[in-house]
Amino acid sequence: MKYLIHLLVIVLLSAGSSLSAAEISSEKVLVDLSKDILKTLSSRNYKALSRYVHPSLGLRLTPYSYIDIKNDRKFTAKELSNIKQPKKKFIWGEYDGSGEPIKMTIGEYFRRFVYDADFLTKGEVTVNEVNNVEEAYPGCDFVDFMIPMIDPQYEGIDWRALRLVYKKEKDKFYLIGIIHNEHTI
Repeated sequence: MKYLIHLLVIVLLSAGSSLSAAEISSEKVLVDLSKDILKTLSSRNYKALSRYVHPSLGLRLTPYSYIDIKNDRKFTAKELSNIKQPKKKFIWGEYDGSGEPIKMTIGEYFRRFVYDADFLTKGEVTVNEVNNVEEAYPGCDFVDFMIPMIDPQYEGIDWRALRLVYKKEKDKFYLIGIIHNEHTI
């Protein structure tokens, strides 16, 4: 009887699972890779980051959840690895609410719009959740790190999210997008 109960539990659990073993393995690879990239992002090591970037598509950086494929700042892996002028300012898009240009060095941008919270240890992780990323990055995979609240006094209005977007080629995942998100006006 005990055997039948265990078998029934296994069958019920298996029936509820919509992911194949290959999909689960792929998700684990993506999450592990994303955690390695978060370590690199937290140290602002652009040369190390460049090793994860797609060789021909490059890396698009998006300050808010809306992906502007024409105007978001893009870097090739080579450009990232050769950043010699950390004081050079770029236009990264526009501030939500004011429409003013976001003009920052790469270091300032990463501190404000990439790794502005401890996503590695405090982020809730999801893989390929339904959202509009698929429109800008069709056929790609993505991993979200979400921190629902940073400071309790703000009751969650200070939430942060970071989405890493990957293109798979020849059994290797390449980073092609970093999308930051937060509560906006």
